[in-house]
Amino acid sequence: MHDKKQLIQSKLITFQILCMNEQYWYKAELNGKVGIVPSTSVEMRDYDWFFGPINREKAEEILLERKADGTYSQPDGAFLVRHDESSEGKFSVLVKLGESVQQFKVLSDNTGRYSIWGKKFNSLNQVLEHHRTTSASTTRAVLLKDMF
Repeated sequence: MHDKKQLIQSKLITFQILCMNEQYWYKAELNGKVGIVPSTSVEMRDYDWFFGPINREKAEEILLERKADGTYSQPDGAFLVRHDESSEGKFSVLVKLGESVQQFKVLSDNTGRYSIWGKKFNSLNQVLEHHRTTSASTTRAVLLKDMF
């Protein structure tokens, strides 16, 4: 099963956990700044779209899975987020489009703001919400939808 507990929320502040090796402290990133957070002051939140450290091949397999009747299990626009294999602490969004999957690297700047194309947001969650109504692609309409 995939690990969905890599993004956490504490008192209305959502940040990314970079390391959970310590029993009482987590290494976390917020707005481009890295620090230590007491584990007792955070609430873990699960996201069905977050698959953590899976490779691209496995992500594509999940999105292109077929039902017994041969149709795709997931609709066009179904997406998942995984750790980027080539850049530690970075993410990729993979989206099902027809018979293929398109991958988008999530970009982040030195202030901790995230984007796929152009417009920057304070969190990965905000990026994903934006691309539910605004195309993630510059060449065709790609709106994100939850997987079934």
